Formats: sequence, C-alpha cells, structure tokens
Amino acid sequence: MSQPLHFSLAAGQSLQFRARCGSTLLIEGGRAYLSEPESWLDMPGAAQTTRLLNGGGHRLARGGWLVVYAATNCRLTVVAPAPATKQPRFQLAALLARWLRLAI
Repeated sequence: MSQPLHFSLAAGQSLQFRARCGSTLLIEGGRAYLSEPESWLDMPGAAQTTRLLNGGGHRLARGGWLVVYAATNCRLTVVAPAPATKQPRFQLAALLARWLRLAI
C-alpha cells in the first residue's frame, strides 16, 4: 500500500489532484468542500459537492480529478486503497470443469 498524502490548506485555497476509486479523504482540522468528477451519466455541470468537517472522512465512489476547497485552515490526508489481489486466471473454467467431473 502506498504512503498517505498529507496537504495543509489555508482558508480560501483549493487543491486539485487525481485519486483512485476507493481512496479515503480524511480532514484533520477545519472545514473543506470536495468537488468530485462528473460521471458521463450525470447532468452536465452537476458536479457532486461534499462537505468535509473536522475529524470526518469520505470514501470516493469513483476515481478521477478532484478539487478540495478549504473554507477554513485545514489538514487533509488522502489514503489510496490497497491494490487488488490477483485472482487465478480461468477460475470460472476450473470451477466448471470440477463441477462436470463431479456430475459425471
């Protein structure tokens, strides 16, 4: 797992960065607003905005470019999700072959 990223923002500052799906944003002090990327199914110009309060967190449902606006001085930590474990290839085919052997 990669190291968490730490950012300090002054009131009125904004930060734009790219995050992966499943990343967690933690706000350690102050108040900020998170503007998530639009989905192609969303209405144009209807970006989702989430309020982040002191001690709170938010898990991203989808990845992309994010913008965090600091309403007050705040510290932000971004924790990337653990990489997915590799599944054996052809797992479905192996299960089907096993089932057929047992059925015969």
